[in-house]
Amino acid sequence: MSTASTSRRAPAAFVLVLLAALLAQLLPGVQAPAEAAAFRPGMIMSDGVFNNSASMSANDVQTFLNQKGASCVASAAGIPCLKDFRQSTPTRAATPRCATYSGAANESAATIIQRIGTACGINPQVLLVLLQKEQSLVTASGAALTPRKYQIATGFGCPDGAPCDDTYYGFFNQVYNAASQFRRYAQNPYGYAHVAGRTQAVRLHPNAACGSATVYIENQATASLYNYTPYTPNGALLAGRPDGCSSYGNFNFAKFFTDWFGSTQYETFGGIGALYAANKALLGSPTSNEVPGLVRGGALQRFTNGTIYWTPAARAFIVRGGIATGWGLTGWEGGVLGYPASAEKTLTRLKGSVQTFEGGYMYWSPVGGAQPVRGAIASRWAALGWESSWLGYPVTAQRGLRDGGLVQSFEAGHMYWSRVGGAQTLSIPFATRWASLGWESGPLGYPITSERAISRGAVQSFEGGSLYKTPANGIQPVRGGIMTWWAARGWEAGSFGYPTTGERTGLRAGGAVQNFERGAVYWTPMYGAKGVNGAILTAWGAGGWENGRLGYATSEPTVSGTTTTQAFEGGRITHDGRTGKTNITYR
Repeated sequence: MSTASTSRRAPAAFVLVLLAALLAQLLPGVQAPAEAAAFRPGMIMSDGVFNNSASMSANDVQTFLNQKGASCVASAAGIPCLKDFRQSTPTRAATPRCATYSGAANESAATIIQRIGTACGINPQVLLVLLQKEQSLVTASGAALTPRKYQIATGFGCPDGAPCDDTYYGFFNQVYNAASQFRRYAQNPYGYAHVAGRTQAVRLHPNAACGSATVYIENQATASLYNYTPYTPNGALLAGRPDGCSSYGNFNFAKFFTDWFGSTQYETFGGIGALYAANKALLGSPTSNEVPGLVRGGALQRFTNGTIYWTPAARAFIVRGGIATGWGLTGWEGGVLGYPASAEKTLTRLKGSVQTFEGGYMYWSPVGGAQPVRGAIASRWAALGWESSWLGYPVTAQRGLRDGGLVQSFEAGHMYWSRVGGAQTLSIPFATRWASLGWESGPLGYPITSERAISRGAVQSFEGGSLYKTPANGIQPVRGGIMTWWAARGWEAGSFGYPTTGERTGLRAGGAVQNFERGAVYWTPMYGAKGVNGAILTAWGAGGWENGRLGYATSEPTVSGTTTTQAFEGGRITHDGRTGKTNITYR
């Protein structure tokens, strides 16, 4: 590293240079020209690869160490192979660079590497390669295993040409501080010698007399690697003929990574590449290569801030954020929505967003999160005006109900679909009253119309009846024989007006009653529905209603002049409108 940042690195870098030069002399061709040709001084590693902290689980790291150290044996002094190394780790509080690391007893090297990678947002593969580049710890065996290798495992705190700082000794400290330092470089990119997006002189060797190379540093990961190990390979090394000015640090980093884990770059091409090129600022760096083999021949590629999906129809679209999360819950491209069919669109209301898919839409809003809308419910919602309608944004996904019905909830109400009624809306007040009756499984069944305004109120029809609303009486159901009677007399415009209660059952002989603004309608299995109102209703009530001597009404009232008469099981009631007198005659 340069003077401004070399306080973190050891003479180990210089030792490695000398060792590599010696190996080059003893083993000509130790680095093949093909490998040298693959080295990109300006892009040693892509940001996506470098920061892919989810690349390996702890078990994956352990399996890798077991494979690389399959023939490893501990040293005569008992220094373990890296695959067998364990230590109790301290707790490190969260910093601007790394999340909290909760210490634990007897953690394996694999667990430490993976947990630090996750905490600091650094690819565990990068940390493994760093351990190999600095101290050959991944493959060291027998006499090559020394306490010093673990003490300065990543070369952190070991500046070129100066003693190591023992503050940072120890395997955990070394790995943690190296990962944290990489994050520090990224968070303060202009505070160190090597800066992404600039053409700079990068030294070829710790010996300043060896000179430098002019390198355009393309990205932050490469800048971080140069800040950690401030040398780039010279032409002799890249030609396969290393000399005394050849520096192996970053060359070996790229070589080890490629040999062990594949390309240090995530490439983009084709339809995905074209869309990415137009949206680099939005998507950030690739975090995977293209993944083919999706349903119906599709492919995807992941990026820091989203994913591009491509289908054989030559369509590529970005899916990201809450919409991507919601789509995932439906089964991704193999679910009911299928592949994306448009780009995400920002909406005016509440700064929500929508993206069209083959089988519907995915909406996101701050009030409902990400919710799919599709089929007949989507069509009806569209007819109302989408999220700008009185329903607002969806707050749940569709849910299946009895007999193949569906429901989806919105900010201000619900949308129900059934085979008998199609897609119908319910406002929250109507839905609340319907819920008290048992929803679609109650006596009203599914809605067959949406709410509509009528004189002094509103009405909504259902399979088994209707709900009527007035300011004075709230929302009341009307159904069955009572509704038939009421309808025949002009509904709410008739003499009885609006219902003021729901139907009450459980009366004598299986009867039922419902009160209206200007009377009551009684229903019995024997006589059907009969209306009773005015003075006759008052007199009948005074005698005990249907439980009194008169029993149920058996006829509708008849009018002769100013006299109204109504027959009951046990007699009749007569009211003279001129005199105001009411008489009861019993059988």
